[in-house]
Amino acid sequence: MAMKTFGRVDLMVDNAGWSRSSTPLLDLEPDDWDHYMAVNVRGTLNLFSVMRSRGVAGCGWLWRGGRRGGGSSAASAGLAMS
Repeated sequence: MAMKTFGRVDLMVDNAGWSRSSTPLLDLEPDDWDHYMAVNVRGTLNLFSVMRSRGVAGCGWLWRGGRRGGGSSAASAGLAMS
């Protein structure tokens, strides 16, 4: 919507997330775990993919991370800290 309205995106905030706060992470059912990962990890990937497909020149700024395994490493780190 921002691209259509303003022609560019100056800032993107990846602030979506889902959690069953009343259920400990290790007690989640497999379907809940899949939903958790789809929203919290795949959602972020989708957001960056859309921004990239618009072309870096159309964005105010797009941070490009390091290694390919960064997303899964961050997800694993989050598991270890919970």
